[in-house]
Amino acid sequence: MLSTEDNFKLNVLVANSIAIRLDTYKMCVYGLTKDKKEQSLQLAVENNHDKYIAAVQDFLVNKVLGIMGGYPSYLKRWSRMGQVESKNLKELLMLGNVEAVIAVTNIKELELDIAEMAWWCATNTDYQAEIGRYLLNKDLVVNSAVGKNIAQYLFEFIPFIENQTELMDSIFLILNKDLLTTEQKQKLLKQGERKTVFLIGFLERNLIDSFSQTALKILKKITNETV
Repeated sequence: MLSTEDNFKLNVLVANSIAIRLDTYKMCVYGLTKDKKEQSLQLAVENNHDKYIAAVQDFLVNKVLGIMGGYPSYLKRWSRMGQVESKNLKELLMLGNVEAVIAVTNIKELELDIAEMAWWCATNTDYQAEIGRYLLNKDLVVNSAVGKNIAQYLFEFIPFIENQTELMDSIFLILNKDLLTTEQKQKLLKQGERKTVFLIGFLERNLIDSFSQTALKILKKITNETV
């Protein structure tokens, strides 16, 4: 159960926010105001952090959606399938639930302001890279300032990606248009000399000719490895 103080402050936070993010590590709830300023609430809890986080999320679902019992189970099933109704997207970004954010980013027709709020909601969560990839699959995001921000995040995050498919997808997505600088692209290609999986994105984007000398050397290496 929430403390009386947290209950009151959460009500105020919800009333003044257009999106909410829950940092489960810092035990802090963040709200994004209409003028894109960030406000925060440090939760007053000393133990049973998981139960308290669940209580906060239950509060938000009840307050925003009018549903008791936490995040709706059908949204958990559909969150990665793009089957959530677009009319509820802003409400989903008020739940402080990363599955709800994923549900939003999987919608095919996504307005830019919703995409920007979704990226803000993803900040410092365990699914930030995944959500970034979902967003970079949309042209309106790629052609925006938030698209460049996501690409820069993924570029810096690449050394921490262990899954080969996620690594290839990340590289392919950030190589789109001018999301990265020429120097950053050269850095990625250089890493392909040691880890050839880095080259897949360049090949798919037809960028090899732009970095011909290095690329030819690496392609020869790949050929020798596959013989």
